[in-house]
Amino acid sequence: MKQLLIMLLSTSYLVAGSYSKAEASIRPGKDLQKQLAVYITFPELLQKTAHNSSVTIQFRIATDNRVEHLQVFSQDQQLNQDLIHQLMGKKLKVSKSEQGMLHTVRLRFVQE
Repeated sequence: MKQLLIMLLSTSYLVAGSYSKAEASIRPGKDLQKQLAVYITFPELLQKTAHNSSVTIQFRIATDNRVEHLQVFSQDQQLNQDLIHQLMGKKLKVSKSEQGMLHTVRLRFVQE
């Protein structure tokens, strides 16, 4: 039984190049948040320590639409490894313009 409600907040995109006006008007962040939420379960470590927690992750989307180069920015290596294990290589539905971009997402975990 899941005890988890994941809310992914404040997605930002860091890109080496600039966006065209057409690309800037597209807001894929909410869709990415929903897709990532499907793959994540409440980390066991957080069940023991906190009712509400947030963690920032950063990743790129490969040309085959899989999550790659995933980094988790928390002080706990066990939590980092757990989230990397859950998300690395997962396939997301994205446009070609999002492939190769560096995506930064804050994950907020709320235990019910």
